[in-house]
This record gives sequence, C-alpha cells and structure tokens, in this order.
Amino acid sequence: IKFLANKENNGQGTIEYLDLEFGYTCNMYCLSCGPYASTTWQQIAKIYPWPEKSIDEDSLNKFLGLVQHHRESLKKINLYGGEPSVDPMYYKFIDRFLSMDLPNCDIGIVTNGNYSENFLVKFEDSLTRLIEANRKIFITFSLDGVGEDGEFIRGGLKMERFTRNIKSAIAFGLRPRLQASISILNIGNNDAIIKWLDEEGILNKVDFHLNKVSMPEDLSVNI
Repeated sequence: IKFLANKENNGQGTIEYLDLEFGYTCNMYCLSCGPYASTTWQQIAKIYPWPEKSIDEDSLNKFLGLVQHHRESLKKINLYGGEPSVDPMYYKFIDRFLSMDLPNCDIGIVTNGNYSENFLVKFEDSLTRLIEANRKIFITFSLDGVGEDGEFIRGGLKMERFTRNIKSAIAFGLRPRLQASISILNIGNNDAIIKWLDEEGILNKVDFHLNKVSMPEDLSVNI
C-alpha cells in the first residue's frame, strides 16, 4: 500500500487528494508492465520471484483512518492496481468508503477495462452505489492498441470485452478517460485507436490521453 498526499500545504496539514494502490492482483500480463505489476505473469514469477505486494485488512484500516481524519478537506481518492475490478480489496474499500461520512470526496478509478462477465456485475454495482451516494466518478481505461496489436501488448486483452465495458461505462453517464501509454511497443498505434473510437461511435464520448511512459527522444532503434 502507498499513501500519497498530493496537497498538504494550506497551513493546517490537511489533505485534499489521496492515491490508493491495491497491489499486484491483475487479470492481464501486459508487456508494458511485466511481472512486477501483475499476478498473471505466473510462469515468469516462478523464475524471477518478486516481493508480495498486496493490501491487507490492517493496511486498509490505516488508510481509512487517514481518510476519516481528513474527512472535511478530502476531495478525491484515486484507486489503482494491479486491476481494481478483480481485486477483492477494492470491493471491501467501496463498502467501507460508502459507510463513511465524507461530505466532498469523489473517486478516481484506473482500470484495464478487461474485466470479464464474472466481475462485470460486481464492478458496475460498485459504480451504481457510488453514483447513488452522489459521488462523482473519474474513470480511466487503459488501451495501447486495437485488434491484434492491442492484444499483443496487453496479454489477455479481449477487444470485444473491452469495447463492451467502455460503452457500458458511458451508458452509466460517465465520460471515461482513455489512456494510451507511449512506448516503443505502440508508437504507431495511436491513429488506429482514434479510428477505432470513431468506428465504435464513442470518439466524442471519451477523453483521449497519451501517457508518456517514454519520451520520443528516448525511443531509438539500432540498425
């Protein structure tokens, strides 16, 4: 778990923004992440093990204690994984969050958008409950390419499933941020993503954003 206070400088030590990372639990094995960021890299993990990183009940309680302490000033909590939609601790957090008296706190969620039918109902139920509690949701979907290119970079991605899920989020009244990470793997894929958004009729219903994992000057090919 990592606590990040993005603003704590108004003279009274209050916090307005917090980031919560649930850990490595993920249903994909993206080339841009590798085994240090996903539990799905099982075979690699056997050869190159990494320290276990996941949130537990004690860590969650400490985080929520911090939330409660800054309940009056807190404006937004951002949720990251791994992949929150398939992590049991995400749902425990939502339950606890909704039971708290937080007058002005909204939620940001970063997802790979690849959650299957097994998690779709639970995840969308969490969105419904947040909306009914008058919490504004800022949701980010990650996509580095479409079709075979996208499925190569993001191991386990199913484009049909991703398309269904982002359209469903739009149907909830949300305006997803679609984030594409720029790397040597997908430097030529962004036009294809824009074309896909247009063909699916959602180009004007999302905010497309380039995440500069690597700056252009850092990308080179040796011949």
